[in-house]
Amino acid sequence: MKFDPVTFTLHDGRECTLRSAEPEDAAALADYLNRIFGESPYLSRGAGEWTQTVEKETAWIESKLADPRSVPLLALVDGVIAAVCDLHPAGQPLRLAHRAGIGVSVRRDYWRQGIANRMLQTLLDCARACGYEQVELEVVADNFRAVPLYLKHGFQVYGTRPHALRYPDGSYASEYLMYKKL
Repeated sequence: MKFDPVTFTLHDGRECTLRSAEPEDAAALADYLNRIFGESPYLSRGAGEWTQTVEKETAWIESKLADPRSVPLLALVDGVIAAVCDLHPAGQPLRLAHRAGIGVSVRRDYWRQGIANRMLQTLLDCARACGYEQVELEVVADNFRAVPLYLKHGFQVYGTRPHALRYPDGSYASEYLMYKKL
């Protein structure tokens, strides 16, 4: 689904534009993903584990734009991808059509600027417009920035997945399973 761009001011005074990802963003999106997986222990992959080609990123973007119930968004600051989020159906069967999943990531350089808050609110608005009744996500339980943000937006923890992530040093992280009724 295509999203009309919105510009807002970050906490530090810079302008940020939130808009749909476009096929021509594929190379920059692949670079962004390669970067963020090395910046945070709260993501599903580590440094060097993202191996999507530009062609596959392009196909992913095109499929999301063609789906009226999916929303792939980029947050751009000075032409640089600062954050990415998406809304996607929980599945194709009719019995799952009322549910959507979301994902949000922000580059470390742009943490604490209000981008994730704005993206999350935008995704929730899009989910309502798409006719979803429930939005779901997983988040690392000790992600002290994301968990409070999701709670602030009305998400509830409905379960914990122990040992959801295993790190190279042999330690583990659990995930909260969260949902919000719309």
